Amino acid sequence: MIIYKRILFYCKELQGAMRKRILSVIFVLLLLIQPFSAFAQELGFTVFPDTVRPGKVERISFYSPVSGKGKLELLYSSGDLYSVIRENVSVSEGVNHLTWDGTDSSGTPVSAGDYLLSLAIEGSSVSCPVSIGEPSPQIQKLSAPDTLNETDSAWVFTVSVNR
Repeated sequence: MIIYKRILFYCKELQGAMRKRILSVIFVLLLLIQPFSAFAQELGFTVFPDTVRPGKVERISFYSPVSGKGKLELLYSSGDLYSVIRENVSVSEGVNHLTWDGTDSSGTPVSAGDYLLSLAIEGSSVSCPVSIGEPSPQIQKLSAPDTLNETDSAWVFTVSVNR
């Protein structure tokens, strides 16, 4: 509104019809710009994976219009809570980033299926759909003998994987 008043002040010296045209164009431009500035001010995810495979770390990015404490939750598709992923996350105004490896609050891989990823910050919340896939291949255990001789005999290692 302040910009509009300044434009009115500078346009006072223009002739009637020309002034009306210029003010009409400026008014329309201000109306067109306003929705874009409002959109940028809302809480929302900016980057999130469509599918998360437990064991593989994914980056989740979001925009927050305010600083404060946030909470990232995984909800069933019905909206009921499945697990809290992160609590008391320090959030700054602007773009923020989190990582998630597809496990629940106890570190157990989330079962495959469709869920909602929910973000709440200072009384505002937003959610988006996310699919949980099969666990990502991982080495679960690697062992070797306590002593290894330096002869030509083979070294024996034991590797346990989740697949």
